[in-house]
Amino acid sequence: MAVAMGFRFAAGGRTYKCIATLMHRDMVTMGSEGWETRMVPCRIILDGTSGVGLVSFWYSQQGGERDAPDFLLTEPKLDRVPSFVAAFGERECEVGAFAGEKGKLLALASSIISPNFAIPRGFVVLTTAFTHHLNHSEKLSEAVGNVKDVCLGNAAGDLSLACQRVVELFLTEPIAEDVAGEVLEKLGDDQGTWTVCISDASDGACGMEVR
Repeated sequence: MAVAMGFRFAAGGRTYKCIATLMHRDMVTMGSEGWETRMVPCRIILDGTSGVGLVSFWYSQQGGERDAPDFLLTEPKLDRVPSFVAAFGERECEVGAFAGEKGKLLALASSIISPNFAIPRGFVVLTTAFTHHLNHSEKLSEAVGNVKDVCLGNAAGDLSLACQRVVELFLTEPIAEDVAGEVLEKLGDDQGTWTVCISDASDGACGMEVR
């Protein structure tokens, strides 16, 4: 049995179309230590170019024989919702829901002690700052809500224009003073040249870098 799926993705400023066909009849199953792995060969067509690949599915075997292994890198549990900014070494920066995956990985990497590997000092503007900034501006909040309504079909309108309106407001609406104050305070803790990275994708891909 073969299962085909198609999807599009963007990389390097270009959009690609991919069709992947999973060849389940050639699947290989392995299992140990409470886990089962299924290796499935696949055929791939990327913008008309054919290729082959291998997809790995992992399953936890439920039952009383073996327990699933403990996670080695668990996120800390916070007693309160953090403020707007956190340094790489602070516990708040290790929570992906607040720091994003890029911020979380930088926080974990900065804890590595090695003469051959070093992460510069830095901080992350948390998702709480984004939420606060969104709620601080009535125009911006309404514009984002309009995008959601157009996407869901609850309101008529041009989606591209609705998105453009959100972009314009993000560029022109002033940042909430308390958010700006925390960022400036962190910037003042260190001197020198700063590199600012902006993540604009769910996988943590860096969308823009400014020095």
